[in-house]
Amino acid sequence: MRALIFDLDGTLVDTVYAHVFAWQRAFTEAGMSIDGWKIHRRIGMSGGLFTRSAARELGRDIAPEEAEVLQRRHGELYREFLPEPRALPGAVDLLQYLRTTGVVHGIATSGRRPEIDASLEVLSVGPETVIV
Repeated sequence: MRALIFDLDGTLVDTVYAHVFAWQRAFTEAGMSIDGWKIHRRIGMSGGLFTRSAARELGRDIAPEEAEVLQRRHGELYREFLPEPRALPGAVDLLQYLRTTGVVHGIATSGRRPEIDASLEVLSVGPETVIV
């Protein structure tokens, strides 16, 4: 079976900078200042991989519990910074076309619920679309 898979953040929905700012604030609040450009190049990594990678770049290890706290805070800040995400031009029409023509498709994301819910809603994604 053939199918199309699209990335969510930065491909279908304009969310990249909100993620950068949320990660930057979460790390700063935890006493670990990190430059935005170092965060930007890691957007797309899962939260756990991201926190470990960023902490290593800062010259320290991070415990799983601390990584979970950072991820949770990132999610809170992300929803605060971007309460209403916007679909990128053509994204909604493209997904609607795929649905109406029966083209199998899915959306890939390293994001977690509930932070991805608003993005899926703005895309009018229903249960027929696989989210991985």
